[in-house]
Amino acid sequence: MEKKNYKNDNTKKKNCHNLPPPIDKDANSTSSDHLTNNNAKNKLKPKFTIADLIQICLLIANIIMIIAFLIVSKTQSRNTQDALKRADTSNSYTRQSVAIMDSTMKFDNRAYLVVYHQGWGNPQQVDNRMWMHVSVKNDGRTPAYEVRCSNIIWSYKFRKITNQEIKNLVFDTTQSEIMGSGVICSLGTFVTNCPRPNKGESEVMGEQYLFGIITYKDIFKVIHYTQFCGSLYNENFTPMGNQNKAD
Repeated sequence: MEKKNYKNDNTKKKNCHNLPPPIDKDANSTSSDHLTNNNAKNKLKPKFTIADLIQICLLIANIIMIIAFLIVSKTQSRNTQDALKRADTSNSYTRQSVAIMDSTMKFDNRAYLVVYHQGWGNPQQVDNRMWMHVSVKNDGRTPAYEVRCSNIIWSYKFRKITNQEIKNLVFDTTQSEIMGSGVICSLGTFVTNCPRPNKGESEVMGEQYLFGIITYKDIFKVIHYTQFCGSLYNENFTPMGNQNKAD
């Protein structure tokens, strides 16, 4: 029988343990592909330089400047609107002050006609019409122009004159008096509604109630009026009631 060489077999086994592991071709291929991909990605990535940093800083600075410009513009717009409102308010106050000054100046320097209490005349019949004279005084500082007196409404009773009677008043267009400051003028006019007293009414001491209106223009060509109502006694006029008005 042949003897087996166990020694040699053991040696072979030992040598087998010392051999390197087998090479996995698929693993080596995958590893090499991964390295290749990483290299390609590294090549595709842009390189960040100082110039890029400067551009980014400039872009940020421009954005900040634009935002600041918008904020400043809006603030200036608000300030401008506020200034315009204040200017408009100031102009309004100025116009009001000028208007008040102008009105005050015109009022202080206008003519102002009042019915004077003396110098009246009793009615007289002329050409089938009753006429009388009305005394008027200019208490203003400047002359009155185109002074005219309406017809006189006559009554033996004191009463309130109606609006329709006022509308029916007639002015003598032939009269056009000019009255200086402080002047007293006697205006002639005709009388309407002058009935005799009824039974039971007496003409005590010749008392008569009169109503009329005087119109005139001042130096500013503004038309004014003086409305009068009162009692006539001994050629003197006594205003009565709240129907005496003037503008």
